[in-house]
Amino acid sequence: MPNTPIIIDSGMTGWGNSNTIKTHKTGNIYICGDQISEISKQLPPLAPRIGIVANMQANMVLEIFLID
Repeated sequence: MPNTPIIIDSGMTGWGNSNTIKTHKTGNIYICGDQISEISKQLPPLAPRIGIVANMQANMVLEIFLID
């Protein structure tokens, strides 16, 4: 299924600095997150950034299905 869009996340740990969270597209793969931060004891996955990324993913699904 090479034409099927895939929406994933990468880099949604920690808190604050939510302006670094973006959606990047490579072919049919959409990556939501900052693509930098990794889960650790100092940077756990916390609700605010997870919520932002989850909403960005939902928005991308709607954008793909309603526009394309």
